[in-house]
Amino acid sequence: MCSYPKKSELPSLPIHSTRHTHPVLQLEAGASMKYIQERLGHGSMQITADVYSHIRKKN
Repeated sequence: MCSYPKKSELPSLPIHSTRHTHPVLQLEAGASMKYIQERLGHGSMQITADVYSHIRKKN
């Protein structure tokens, strides 16, 4: 792991966390679920919706 989190006193996070953070931020910014599905390479929209349907656009 990178030593930066220790220096900054931030918790160490697995790289997969960024895979989840990226679509969450995009959905909050108004991206469509279809766009997120394509970006992540999910085989169906249902997979994407199952994981990210709890995300709402920020006002």
